[in-house]
Amino acid sequence: MNIRTTTPQETVTGHIVGPAEALMAHLLDHALEHEMGYRALGNGFEVEYDGSTARIALEGDRAVLRLAAGDAATLYVMQEMVAHLLEGSEGLAVWDEVRQEGAMPPNLRLVQVVSVRQISPGFRRVRVAGDIGRFDGTRIHFRLLLPPKGLEPQWPRVDATGRARWPEGAHKLHNPVYTVRDIDIAAGWVEFDVFLHDGGRTTDWTGTVQPGDTVGIIGPGGSHMPLADWVALFADETGLPAMARALAALPAGTTGTATIRLANAADRQELAHPPGVTLTWLTRDDRTGLLEALDRMVLPAAAAGSRYVWFVAEEAEADAARARLRALGLDRTEMQAAAYWTA
Repeated sequence: MNIRTTTPQETVTGHIVGPAEALMAHLLDHALEHEMGYRALGNGFEVEYDGSTARIALEGDRAVLRLAAGDAATLYVMQEMVAHLLEGSEGLAVWDEVRQEGAMPPNLRLVQVVSVRQISPGFRRVRVAGDIGRFDGTRIHFRLLLPPKGLEPQWPRVDATGRARWPEGAHKLHNPVYTVRDIDIAAGWVEFDVFLHDGGRTTDWTGTVQPGDTVGIIGPGGSHMPLADWVALFADETGLPAMARALAALPAGTTGTATIRLANAADRQELAHPPGVTLTWLTRDDRTGLLEALDRMVLPAAAAGSRYVWFVAEEAEADAARARLRALGLDRTEMQAAAYWTA
């Protein structure tokens, strides 16, 4: 794949501690598996991720790293990703400079709760306000950081190695993933919907939080919204907020289908979508589940134009959907099947 031309403003250099060639191969395998932009170099390679680049080259018996990104927060995300992948293979990234030591990670924002309102029997919509400019883009997911009730919040801090160190023990943060449901950059607020379920820590939090309370949001991250000439989108109630964002982002000429399965029909929402996309609502009382709906999908030929199938639901369902989509001959650029929860 080709690497797009970018104008990076932030860079960091370092090296890999460990078996250099084996760890370089591990990083390259990850890049190719996730279809990142890739370019071979004489003594290494360069990959692109979300406008950032990572150059890894062998100099003598040492692998040298050079990361570049458009801003400090995106650069830090790239550093964390490289360090995490190396740690998983008993390697270590050592950076020549750690600029944020002692500070909160640059992709973390502290925001204040503005309001919580019940929008249907199974959902509450939360609005938070603060420095949210990073969250206006095609990556729509973030982690909500909730401190334990009754304790002074402690937030992640960057240590001397450049890694984020998270509070532990009694101060451990709850950090579920949510979807940006709506955003107003000029007014400085973000809204997200919480699916309510018994015993859920975020569900309980939405029932007790007060305007002005501080929480953290870290991101944005996750995959980009599905865009193609033809789409087939499938989601259960946990994926309804992401479905809403995905449908709203589709160009007006998009065709296809969107299927949402809910526990309670009263949780249906008005969803903006292109006129050529047919919207179907199911409930758990119906005999037809998401996998059955997927099996009934009529997939257009690749020659007819770009196509994309997007499936988000419980882990076992997502795994089954992924296998069925691969059996249909779809590659990674044409599909995503993601687990939003585990039974």
